[in-house]
Amino acid sequence: MACNGVQTLFSKSEYTKIAEELALSPRESQIVGQVLSGYSDKQIAQNLEMAVPTIRTHLKRLFLKLDVNDKHELIIHVFSQFRKECYSKGCPRRTMSSKKMTS
Repeated sequence: MACNGVQTLFSKSEYTKIAEELALSPRESQIVGQVLSGYSDKQIAQNLEMAVPTIRTHLKRLFLKLDVNDKHELIIHVFSQFRKECYSKGCPRRTMSSKKMTS
């Protein structure tokens, strides 16, 4: 179950593939989706009908599993995984034009 914010960042199939590549459990995938949508621990707990300490326990385990230190690094890690997957399929790389670099 991806929440609406994640669906604006990734298609459902893209997010499912990212979750598989990161070996996320269904619950971990839900929590990461909520983090990507910008929800606080309290909001995530309310949305998933869980206690805040339980959410924090899941987050700590996710941080260890993915070798990140906080939510910011978690978000960067997820986007890095997406980019790696995209590039392996031949997605165009975005580069700045020389005109933009000189201004």
